[in-house]
Amino acid sequence: MDENAFVDALSMNRVNIPKGVSITEISELPNTTISGGDLINVPGGICTAGFIVRNTANTLGVASAHHCGGGQTWNGNALGQFRSIPSRDTAWVELPANVAALAQNRVRTGPNTFREITGTQVVNPGTSICMFGNTSGFQCGIVVSNNVNTTYATGQSVANLIHATRNGQPGGGGFLQGGDSGGPMFVGNNAAGTNAATTANDSYFAPIANTTAMAVNVLTQ
Repeated sequence: MDENAFVDALSMNRVNIPKGVSITEISELPNTTISGGDLINVPGGICTAGFIVRNTANTLGVASAHHCGGGQTWNGNALGQFRSIPSRDTAWVELPANVAALAQNRVRTGPNTFREITGTQVVNPGTSICMFGNTSGFQCGIVVSNNVNTTYATGQSVANLIHATRNGQPGGGGFLQGGDSGGPMFVGNNAAGTNAATTANDSYFAPIANTTAMAVNVLTQ
């Protein structure tokens, strides 16, 4: 509804706008919760928020990728301590109290659609998976293999990754892009991993076991 239509609707219902009150049209509502798939700003670029996690001290955080690095922000809020396992390209970042209060056990499947996360799942070759990234949006594919070791173009060696393509065959089409890193990979309502790396033909994900190896659990309620 544009401003004129809004004013007309108020007039039809005999609602007067108080003196000094102005009307501003906005394109969309700002984020009021933090969920997997949200935009994360990092120095020099962007990443994607993974699943919301909780450690044994009851501190909430968000899963990420090691190569996203520290200095992350969400909606202009600086996130907290960055912890990672470089050899697994896995990380999680503490949420400050004001952001933690907005955390939800859900992931994006579109700009304004979400899926609740209620558990975790180990994936095997042939498993159909989906992911969300800030560049690629919602994409799906099939697991080719797990426990894969690879070397990134940057020279970083990474172990224990999940290899997936669009058709489940090696070289069958990558479906990640820059800016998707750290984002959630899931099966139904289960957390399965985080977006790690891609080529034009093959994509790689860190399994959720890499995240829980850092003494955190995925928020499922």
